[in-house]
This record gives sequence, C-alpha cells and structure tokens, in this order.
Amino acid sequence: MAGSKDQALRAKEIAEKKLAENDLIGAKKFALEAQTLFPALEGLVQLTATLDVCIASQSKVDGEKDWHAILCVDSGADEDTVRKQYRKLALLLHPDKNKSAAAEDAFKLISEAWSVLSDKSRRTLEDSQEASQPNNKRAAAPGDANGSSKFSKRSKEPPASATFWTSCDRCGMQYEHLRVYLNLTLLCINCQASYVATEINPPSEFVSSEHTSLQSQPNLHCFQWGPSFSRTEGAASANVVEKAKRHRQRLERKNDVLKRKASAS
Repeated sequence: MAGSKDQALRAKEIAEKKLAENDLIGAKKFALEAQTLFPALEGLVQLTATLDVCIASQSKVDGEKDWHAILCVDSGADEDTVRKQYRKLALLLHPDKNKSAAAEDAFKLISEAWSVLSDKSRRTLEDSQEASQPNNKRAAAPGDANGSSKFSKRSKEPPASATFWTSCDRCGMQYEHLRVYLNLTLLCINCQASYVATEINPPSEFVSSEHTSLQSQPNLHCFQWGPSFSRTEGAASANVVEKAKRHRQRLERKNDVLKRKASAS
C-alpha cells in the first residue's frame, strides 16, 4: 500500500509539472496513473477536475466554447443539473482549495459556463412562455429590430473602478467582484442561490476601514477572483463583510432605541 501511494505521488507530481508546462494531455495521463495507483491521494481529485475543465475548454461548438463540456454535463441538461454541477466543481476548483497551476483559469471557465448556460435557459423559458400565449405580440422597442438598443446599453463606457459591489437577493450577503462580472448570473456561496450581479453602493463601514486595507495589499491587482466569492480569500472576505453587516445592524438598532426614547419624552 505504501509503495502504491509513493508511486501515485510521483505520478501526481509529474502531472502537475506537465500542467504547468501546458501539456494537458500528458498531465491527464499521469493523473490517471496516480488515480489507478492510489485513488485517495490528497489533491488528486482537484487536479483531475482542473485538467478535465481545461481540456474541455479547447472544444468548440459553432465557433464558441462548449460550455456543457466545461461543466461536464450533457448538452440537454436542465438548469438544476447545471447548477448542481457548477457548485460541485466550484468547491473543487476555487484557488483557496486547489493549488494546481491552472486552478484559477479552470474556476473562471466554469463560472463563465454557468453564467452563459443559466442565461440561455432563462431566455429559452421566456421565449416558450411568450410563444404559448395566443395573439401575444410584443411591440418592438426602438432599436430592438437590429439589436442596436441592447448593444448601446452594454457598450457604455465602464466606470473608472475595476470592481463593483453587489448582493444576493435571497440572503443579502454582499460581495465585491471584478467589473467583468457585472449583470451576470452568479452563485451565492452563503445560501447557494443564484442572483444577478447588479451594482449597489459599497458598505460604508467596509469602504472606510477593512476595504481600504485590502486595497493597499501588494500585488492584489494580480489576483483573479471568480464569481460567487469575495475579494482575495473567499471565505475570509465573506466573514469581513458579514462582520461589517453585523456592525451596521447594531448601529441601526441603537438608533431605533434612541428614536423611541426621544418620542417617549
């Protein structure tokens, strides 16, 4: 048993080296060898998932990435199946949990795949609902015939800030993301619900204290964090935001007490 584990560890190390060299096929070969020798080897599941996503991202369907293949689901999978698979892969691929060379790239790929597929399924549902209604004719908005209206909205010049704040509609958890994720469908790591990442005002306490310290960390601009996770270390940042929320709630309760006392007097 010990010999098999040692051999598996060596095979895994070779796989990681080949992954760093962008030899995906060679890396997958040695990862499978390690899996055969010792399936329970630490970090092997994460490495295999990373390789599967990176290899799948090279496939094209009508000139576009095969998003279903990236999430390892059938092309006919419904939104619920896609959501569950995304959650599973997100836990395996998030850079805080996965130290593989391409973990960040793989995490960004599944996040983009989830956004694309969930948006497509919503559009399909809306189209089918409209089609099922008799004599349902929708007046075209100005510029809607050629898509110029939608394009003009999306092509507005972005704000100077590279990030924006958003919150989950269900639980209210707040997150900070790169602006490339604005208005995409993301997944809340707190309540596991999907939500559209619309921009909100940043929390005042966070901006004045914790947020400032995060901005000043060296090399922070080099870190790429994906949807559904706060800046830098996902869980740690979520705790900071939660702390800020609790502080804000205490202030609100204190203000309510003062107002009631003032009214009573």
